Amino acid sequence: PAVPTSVELVKDLPRGATVVDVGCFGWLLGQATAHGGITLIGVDQVEPPGRPAHARFVHGSGSTIDLPDDSCDLAVAGHVLEHVQDGIGFAVELLRIVKPGGLVWIESPSELGCQSRSSDDPEDQHFFSFWDDPQHVRPWTPGALYRLAITCQAIPLAIQRGQTGHVPV
Repeated sequence: PAVPTSVELVKDLPRGATVVDVGCFGWLLGQATAHGGITLIGVDQVEPPGRPAHARFVHGSGSTIDLPDDSCDLAVAGHVLEHVQDGIGFAVELLRIVKPGGLVWIESPSELGCQSRSSDDPEDQHFFSFWDDPQHVRPWTPGALYRLAITCQAIPLAIQRGQTGHVPV
């Protein structure tokens, strides 16, 4: 099955649900949660600017999120996993904060982003590579994400390749 976007998942949640956005820079789920009567909790190492009025912020770092067990219906980690040293510990932490029957949505650059690529325009000298970001630890193939889920005793509902801007995910 096609993987829904994080915003599509939020829009399908019932009123009163809670979403935790790990790596909340840009507060990309702010609008979707405000209109649906959904609680938004942003998690990051430092609070990013622009927090929506209805959202709250908690600290998280590495494989630790300052929330109790079973805190949310949906945990979103968009472009976070590739920055984490301990992928299994991070995934286990996401599963810990999700209520039984809840969902975890992860988006991460794939190994295709490691290939040096450039624009089709011969005068454009931009290269885009996973390794251009010094904070990236590793890319995640679909097979690696599947094995990560199984290792953490989670049931993967859908895994697929896609694009976020110029980044293969």
